[in-house]
Amino acid sequence: MSELTSRKAELKNKVSELEASLATLKDKLGVIEEEEQRQAIDHLDEYLDRIDNKYDILKVYWGEVAAELRKVFK
Repeated sequence: MSELTSRKAELKNKVSELEASLATLKDKLGVIEEEEQRQAIDHLDEYLDRIDNKYDILKVYWGEVAAELRKVFK
């Protein structure tokens, strides 16, 4: 009976260690995922800045094209 009790206690200790290890791994995973999200957001911000820049260039270009076309067709 004592052998069963000690085996049971060993298993409980092992389970506790594994649960603590799992909790640590989950925390690390959360940190990694958070960093990945930050990087994705930064990348998206850079992409949107490039799109805004291209849009601004196109606005200027089409304004000049429209002005030139008005001159030609007057």
